Amino acid sequence: MREFLKTNRLALCLLVLAFILNQSISAWAGYLSPDSEGYILLARTLFAHGYPGLQGHYDAVWPPGYPALIGLPTLAHSHSAIFYSSKVVNALLWLGCACVLLRRYPGRLLPVFLLVSPFALHIASYTWSENLFVLALVLTVHLQLGGLEQPRSRLALLCALVAGISSRYAFGLLMPALYVCRGLVGGRAVWRRQLPVFVIAAGLFLAYLALNRTLTGFVSGSARSPATESAATLLAAFVRANFASILQCLLPLIVVLLLGRVRLGWSRAASFLVLSGASYIALIAVLRAHSAFDIYSVRLLGPGWFLIGMALLEATRDEPVRLPGRLIVLLCLLTVAGSLARVHYRLAGLYGAGQLSTPVARQIESKLAAFSAAGAANVFYFRLADMPPLADNLPELQFEGRTFRQLQPGQNFTEAREAVAGLQALPGGCTIDFTPFATREAFDAFLSGADPSIKAGFAGIFEPGRVVDCHRMGTVPAR
Repeated sequence: MREFLKTNRLALCLLVLAFILNQSISAWAGYLSPDSEGYILLARTLFAHGYPGLQGHYDAVWPPGYPALIGLPTLAHSHSAIFYSSKVVNALLWLGCACVLLRRYPGRLLPVFLLVSPFALHIASYTWSENLFVLALVLTVHLQLGGLEQPRSRLALLCALVAGISSRYAFGLLMPALYVCRGLVGGRAVWRRQLPVFVIAAGLFLAYLALNRTLTGFVSGSARSPATESAATLLAAFVRANFASILQCLLPLIVVLLLGRVRLGWSRAASFLVLSGASYIALIAVLRAHSAFDIYSVRLLGPGWFLIGMALLEATRDEPVRLPGRLIVLLCLLTVAGSLARVHYRLAGLYGAGQLSTPVARQIESKLAAFSAAGAANVFYFRLADMPPLADNLPELQFEGRTFRQLQPGQNFTEAREAVAGLQALPGGCTIDFTPFATREAFDAFLSGADPSIKAGFAGIFEPGRVVDCHRMGTVPAR
């Protein structure tokens, strides 16, 4: 360990600096999405009741690995505590990736350009399971390239595979491709050494899917709607997302390789990494073409391009970078600054508008506390007043046993009624929050892009700046 730290101290210092800055900004500004809220709620249930669940029922929409990690440092004490914990855990996961790459390419600064790319800092900013997924993926391919001759290395590979399975379902589906790709470039002996480890991991994955099917009726925890976009729309989105992924994941590294006139010395290891990255990208392409979830994006495709970035590192591991050392350090610092600017450029306007005068997590907690103090047991709301968009559009929040459910983009009035009915079934009843809207004009302006039935449906019960009982929705005919 001492030798590792001595050899890579400059790279580690640069990485620690980058992630301290990035995580400090993201902890203040929020960077929460609907998925983020799901992970936080799962973490609270996991440590409070001993199983991953939402609304009192077992939930497997997201595997439990990442929620367990972000809840562990605080034992899921509160919403805010888990939120802040997630930012620290994300940094540690990416520093784990750094340790893997710096052990593989000791004494070189080239891995830094991959680890502080806009893609890496973007993923680290959000409370997303991709943070654990990328570490599991990097560790898996690193161990596969190590030969697996010792029992200890095979056990480490099994742990990496289990971590990947517990982060995202896509990892379990990717495992056969990782096994086949390594055998194609390594021969039958590698296939034989890997086989027991991958069989055990596959068995664990199938057992988890079987448990999900038994408890929820679906192998991945819920029904997955088929994709509704046309083939042309999906293809265009796929091309755009890959182009954006190349820019945000590989551009800093490619620029330095070109400036340093670094020659590519291709190898079997580099070929394996390219095949693995391409397999992941192809898997996501097929899954998204079959099922409706987030459209192709850097978040979805970036891990595959990260593996291809590792292939570039592998292809240049013995080649010198023909640049002065100080210039390489300066380029690292410029990359950190550029990536931070690319990831957080929206914050300047939000701060100027006063929306980031206090940390977002504190704003959420204070708003939910205000709901509770007003006597609202469960609340259906339209938006958190004065909340920045980096934390808004969360489908559901929980605070001190109360549930707060938000109108979602694209919902019609019938679906909103169903959401309200779910709140009415909870202990304590519910209210509908109109407090952010002082006038009907303000409410109508807010709903200008919503389904027309929403505006018409809520017109009869709207009261400016007040909360109303959810039972009043029952007096309004569905449209």
